[in-house]
Amino acid sequence: MKVAAPNATVDLEEDECTVCCAPLRPPVFQCAAGRLLCLTCYEELLQKDTLVIPKASPSTSIIITINCCESKKKICDDKSPTGSVLKMDPCGGGFGDVWEMDVRGIDRIVKLILWHCGAVDAISVVYERDGQEEQTRQWGKAEGERSEICLESDEYLTCVKGRLGNYGGCFLVRTVTFVSNRRTFGPYGMDEGAPFELPAAGGRIIGFHSRSGGLLNALGTYVKMD
Repeated sequence: MKVAAPNATVDLEEDECTVCCAPLRPPVFQCAAGRLLCLTCYEELLQKDTLVIPKASPSTSIIITINCCESKKKICDDKSPTGSVLKMDPCGGGFGDVWEMDVRGIDRIVKLILWHCGAVDAISVVYERDGQEEQTRQWGKAEGERSEICLESDEYLTCVKGRLGNYGGCFLVRTVTFVSNRRTFGPYGMDEGAPFELPAAGGRIIGFHSRSGGLLNALGTYVKMD
């Protein structure tokens, strides 16, 4: 039986809580790495901010942080003054090099370039800062199919969503979809795994940060509240 929870749709016959390994029963929650939690572990995570998955070995311990879309939406709506920029936690695995965009002075995202096949191989962002176009390096390796997303001058991104899962022995971004105030682009990659979503919650996405190695391990956003 599949049940739609606040942040994920799960198959209760197959899934278990990432932390305590108990069979999942509604309600079900999704943490920042796309891992699914039962209500008891979710409430513990809210109190402690972080949890360590006990079944991971010491050398590969996984620390998870809360990434509830509804709670982030409330933070954006209630506590963020106009013009502020919020850094939304990355969704995905914990491995790979960390990449950041300096979002100071960025006016808008102009173009996204993606490479994808069985997962999201790499991404590069073209953006406008003080009237001049700049581009990030490739986060990941430029392999697989190449796709470009070109935004109109008055178009901006309002949400990034997709699925996370294991591929090539790593937990990473399997597929990604970009939503603007006009259109939806994607999905790019293999549409399999646990769903994630990073909404702008009334603002607009002006930048990204990530973790990557040979593939895109995790992706987060910078949101400007207009």
